Amino acid sequence: MGLLGALLAWATPAAAGNEPGDVLGSLRITERTAGFDVLLADGDGFGAAVTLVGDLDGDGVGEVAVGAPGDDDGGEDAGAVWLLFREEDGSVRSWQKISAAEGGLVGPLDAGDRFGAAVTSPGDLNGDGTLDLIVGAPGDDDGGSVIFTDPSVGAVWVLFLQPDGQVKAERKLSATEGGFN
Repeated sequence: MGLLGALLAWATPAAAGNEPGDVLGSLRITERTAGFDVLLADGDGFGAAVTLVGDLDGDGVGEVAVGAPGDDDGGEDAGAVWLLFREEDGSVRSWQKISAAEGGLVGPLDAGDRFGAAVTSPGDLNGDGTLDLIVGAPGDDDGGSVIFTDPSVGAVWVLFLQPDGQVKAERKLSATEGGFN
């Protein structure tokens, strides 16, 4: 059983009787709750990073990306990101895992990369009409050793997504890839 979960909360601008930023609803998503019928492993770190992606599949409800940097697909703590496709009430309708073993990611993830420690959605970077995702992998050791004080450690993955959450294309930015040196 995973130790963490994702807590989704939503707020709206000030409306009758509400202040800006008032929490109007929330839903905790962990394994086998809220429609997320997945068994997570101890230490996956599901929920370490959470971001609203936007409406990938065009159903009018925004998807959520949840990092699991301790996931062991591809090696111990290689990491993963879960894209959660939601219902209007916030519950999970379906999901797509992106890891070394699932979701169409081609570039290698190695033990200790901690892919999914940070996630954000920058919108549609490549102009194809589908939202994209940026994922941090602070333990990636391209160009250095896995010592977090080493400035050459870490990577950022830009994932160009398909509407079903599969990776269509990717770009890794590290000390040795992506022209970031």
